[in-house]
Amino acid sequence: MREMFECAVLQVPDQAGPGPIDSGGRLTLHRYDLSLAAGAANGAGSDTTGLIAACALALQRYDACLLYVEPSNLPWVRIALSRARSVLRTPVLALVREVKAAALADLLALGVTDFLRVPVCPEELRARLLHLPGRAQLQEPASAYGAAASATETESRPPPRLQRSFGIDIASCKPDESFRQAKARIVSGFERAYLHQALSRHDGNVARAARAVSKHRRAFWALMHKHAIDAKTYRAAAAAAQSDYDAPPAAGRPRRRAN
Repeated sequence: MREMFECAVLQVPDQAGPGPIDSGGRLTLHRYDLSLAAGAANGAGSDTTGLIAACALALQRYDACLLYVEPSNLPWVRIALSRARSVLRTPVLALVREVKAAALADLLALGVTDFLRVPVCPEELRARLLHLPGRAQLQEPASAYGAAASATETESRPPPRLQRSFGIDIASCKPDESFRQAKARIVSGFERAYLHQALSRHDGNVARAARAVSKHRRAFWALMHKHAIDAKTYRAAAAAAQSDYDAPPAAGRPRRRAN
């Protein structure tokens, strides 16, 4: 398990920040001035909504980006994330203050990986970093050395078909469909299927389902709200299945065994 994480705390000109964050000794937080970093390479302009996209390549050296979000800068965050989502590969964790559930669902749809409430608990932040989706499993450096040889061996092998490797039917994409539209449709389908599986497995209990998939309950609920999924449907199905099992069997027929 990783003992230290490198995080960039994104700083935007004329915008408030989350305040000091206790690193707890196991987090290294770097103040990252977006305008200074982007200006050094491309020349900073008056429109700051493109700063995250401009710094996307440089931000890959960090395990995650921390972005402060409050009602006053929410419109800026929406535009900045929308412009950066096609180029930014580093996970973004939103540090939110007084942001409503509908806005959180919108941020998750725009590419935010997870969110934490301000003030930030360093142990909770570290726990979220350990379960970041979309990144390689974070390991101790020593455990990666042994995998280097096997990785070299597999480089010469022909890659498997994309459809089989990722479980995605690329052939279903329409010829005139843009990359962003296709990606949004596939990601949306995955999220709905994943939520359906988790809620079905835990009989509509949102807290248990979120805990089982290592997702914070508020983030899990925000995804349910995004896809208009009601946990009552799964609870009703579970109750109906239990009622069917508890009902006395018909004459001459054995009782049905629960799955």
